[in-house]
Amino acid sequence: MIYVIAIAFAATIIITIVSSIQSNRKMKAQIISNFGKTPQESDADFKSIGRYAERMKKGNLRIDSITWSDLDMDRVFQRINSCLSSIGEEYLYNTLQQPLFDEAALLKREQLIDFLISIPKSAWRCKLHWLSWASQITTVLLL
Repeated sequence: MIYVIAIAFAATIIITIVSSIQSNRKMKAQIISNFGKTPQESDADFKSIGRYAERMKKGNLRIDSITWSDLDMDRVFQRINSCLSSIGEEYLYNTLQQPLFDEAALLKREQLIDFLISIPKSAWRCKLHWLSWASQITTVLLL
């Protein structure tokens, strides 16, 4: 009886590992094939995405709702959003709503963007590592 349980437990672990490896390979292939391409527009849940931006409002200069609407920034967000997580979407949305005026911070952001554009392999590797980390955190939280 104990052998049956041990074998079932081992089989479950092996199936989980194989499934995880296959999932990571598919995600890697998707990230590599989509990298540098215009993301497909999807229906975004702006109420949910905007929660982080609402929490970040305190004392920071923000684009007001009328200007946001006039510039059709929800559509801009949908056009550039290639995030694979809700956290990434929330951060991107907040970044668009909260303009950055500090020259040093802008230069640092531009250098990072230039680096990721110049070495695409580093960019998609970063994305894979973040996704792997996020999935591990989600797994831990679900246990």
